[in-house]
Amino acid sequence: MTNPTGDWARETLSAFEEFYAATEQMALEAGAAGDSVKETGSLEQAAPSIDIARERVARAAAALRQCPPPPDEASALHLSSCLDALEDFRTAERFDAWVHAWSRAMEERDEFIRAFAAADGQKPPAW
Repeated sequence: MTNPTGDWARETLSAFEEFYAATEQMALEAGAAGDSVKETGSLEQAAPSIDIARERVARAAAALRQCPPPPDEASALHLSSCLDALEDFRTAERFDAWVHAWSRAMEERDEFIRAFAAADGQKPPAW
C-alpha cells in the first residue's frame, strides 16, 4: 500500500464509491430478505439476492484493503476494524442472524410508528 500522489481521498475515491454502493445494495437486499423471513419464516427464499450483495461487499472491502490507509492513524484503525468486522460477519455465516435482527427492528419500528400515530390522534399507516 502506497500513497503515490499524497492525495489519499482522490486515490481511494473509486474504491469507496464501490464499497458504499455495495453496502447500500446489501441493505436493500436485506430489506427484501427481512420481508421474506417475516412472511415465510425462511431465509432461504431470500438468500440468492442477499448472497450476491454480500459477495459484492466482500469484493469491495478487499479492494479497499489494497488502497493506501487513511493518513491519520485513528481513521486507519477505524477503517481496518470496520473491514475486519465485515469479514468476520461474512465468514462466520451469521448473516441470517443479521437479517432476523433487521426484521425485528423493522417490526418494532412499525409498532412504534403505529402507536405514535394512534397516541397523536392520527390514523396509523396501513402497511
